[in-house]
Amino acid sequence: MTDDDTSGSQAAHPDPRLQPLAKLVGSWQLEHRDLNTKEEWGGQDTFEWLPGGHFMAFHHAEDKGVLGVMILGYEKNWQETDSGQELIGHWFESSTGSHYKYIWEVDDRTLQFWLNDKQSKMSFRGEFSADGAATIGTWKWPGGGYDLMMKRARFA
Repeated sequence: MTDDDTSGSQAAHPDPRLQPLAKLVGSWQLEHRDLNTKEEWGGQDTFEWLPGGHFMAFHHAEDKGVLGVMILGYEKNWQETDSGQELIGHWFESSTGSHYKYIWEVDDRTLQFWLNDKQSKMSFRGEFSADGAATIGTWKWPGGGYDLMMKRARFA
């Protein structure tokens, strides 16, 4: 590899700002409850690091038929040397063909994300349990939303 290589193939260390995502790695059972109708349904999320540790994949399936995957990371555009300041999630909903962008924040106690930007009226905010085995929060959008409990899956 030469110094003028612009292929983007140079190895780099994963961004240390991704470390708070590590608490999500694994599978989670989902329990949803509609804020308006009180309807309940289940689902499953699986979080895994992609090779190299620069991005995390988030696979999602709901009993109601919503299927998709999100790729999380700090964006670095072509020929830029520094990544952006926001943790971005690109959601690809295979059940509808939709693609959305989310802004994420994760720390020791909370998990938050917003559709497109932090001023969005479509957002999720959840809190991790003390042992990290559950997250309880609410997805809200104008006119609706649902409560969500994520429980770390236990496999035999």
